[in-house]
Amino acid sequence: MLGLAVGCGGSKKSPEIVTFDGPSSISCASGGTKTVSFDYETKNTEAVGPEIDGQAVGAQAGYPPGKGAMNFPYVCPGPHRLTISATGHNQTVTKTQNVTSTGSATGKPEVVTFSGPSSVACTGTKTVVVSFEYETKNATTVDPEIDGQAVGAQAGYDPHSGTMRFPYICPGPHTLTIDVGGANGSVTKSATVTSTGGGTGAKPQILEFNGPDVASCGTSGDTVTLSYSYRTKNATAVEPEIDGQNPGAQAGYPPVHGVMRFAYVCPGPHTVTITAFGKNNQSTSQSVHVAPSSSG
Repeated sequence: MLGLAVGCGGSKKSPEIVTFDGPSSISCASGGTKTVSFDYETKNTEAVGPEIDGQAVGAQAGYPPGKGAMNFPYVCPGPHRLTISATGHNQTVTKTQNVTSTGSATGKPEVVTFSGPSSVACTGTKTVVVSFEYETKNATTVDPEIDGQAVGAQAGYDPHSGTMRFPYICPGPHTLTIDVGGANGSVTKSATVTSTGGGTGAKPQILEFNGPDVASCGTSGDTVTLSYSYRTKNATAVEPEIDGQNPGAQAGYPPVHGVMRFAYVCPGPHTVTITAFGKNNQSTSQSVHVAPSSSG
């Protein structure tokens, strides 16, 4: 019986994890990736390796199988499951510790400051650069906007703090906005910047004047009503014309956008025109040449 007991004692033993000790929580207040170290000791092992959340941790030098310190790249905010696997004699055993995190790295992004001038000096329709200082929290991206439109062709801004520059087209006013994105959403903050200096005012623009270029005529002398949608910028008034003549007897049209109607006397052709008026007697026009449809 004694000889049998000695013979069994000489057989290969299963791997064993004696200790696997490290912190149960870490601070993630500054975000990013932290290194978390665990001390370990094993028995009857040929190899040990780290895992995070069930996945092997790559690109690490091999750890000694007996004992040592195992380093884990902990991506904030957590929590994560840190595991040691020990292999020996064609067997593998594991031990896991759950590590939570503290801090505000996952908070919603905030605009702490967005400070700049409330007015700028303008002359005519030139473009001036307006600078705003900013500071954020929990941000990963920041972008500028003017009047709700992204400002293109700018180098990326630091997400935490810096100076944001806006191309301000005189005479304004314009709304300048910082758009902040983060892991938990986005937030914006805006400031309206007016102008001083007696500029001449921006020239009116016709952004859209859309309608038919063919009129459906029956007999000569028939009148067909043609409708054209329009949209302008910097306009204080708009007026219609047919063949250079004001049609008269029409209610005033809104200066920014609307639908303009023309009484087209067959057979034509006629030219219909919108004229947009701005400050200081500035104006601009756009026309459509309308021909009668060919008869059957």
